[in-house]
Amino acid sequence: MALDLFLLRVLNVWCANAFFDQVIPLFSKLSYWRLPLLLLGALIVLKERRRGLLILLGLSVSLLMSEGLSSSLLKPLFDRTRPCHVHDWVRLLSTFCPRSPSFTSSHAANIFAAAFFLSFFFPRLRYLLLAVALLVGFSRIYIGVHYPSDVLGGALLGVGCASLVFVLWRRLMEKLGLHSPS
Repeated sequence: MALDLFLLRVLNVWCANAFFDQVIPLFSKLSYWRLPLLLLGALIVLKERRRGLLILLGLSVSLLMSEGLSSSLLKPLFDRTRPCHVHDWVRLLSTFCPRSPSFTSSHAANIFAAAFFLSFFFPRLRYLLLAVALLVGFSRIYIGVHYPSDVLGGALLGVGCASLVFVLWRRLMEKLGLHSPS
């Protein structure tokens, strides 16, 4: 817990600057990502055709699993209060401090599930996808709505969900006689 608080203070308070205050919150707002995500989905389908639809199906299952486990199982189970409700020194850069529990970060779970699942199919984009996932995770701490361990827990959950879905996806592709990545 002491390390978590120390890292929260470093990432939320000590790293604070005017540039980050303008840019980093953008990584937490889904509304800014809707159009790029739709374009990415369309590009995957155009490039990969039927296989692209199956990739998007697997991605959707990964996201549903990570969101469901984070929001419906782990958050109620741990019922951890968000740092913006607990510590008066936390800089809140969100319009409000959510009332939902803090652990795990669903944003982190979902973005890591998506990044990790897509990296199986597009290995040349692996580092870009990971960089975006790390920025989203960092943004949740920077804006004051999550502890670092919430983000780490969400990231591990997302990677686990993506890995499980990929294994099942690969088995399905083999049964259907379709090519799948190694």
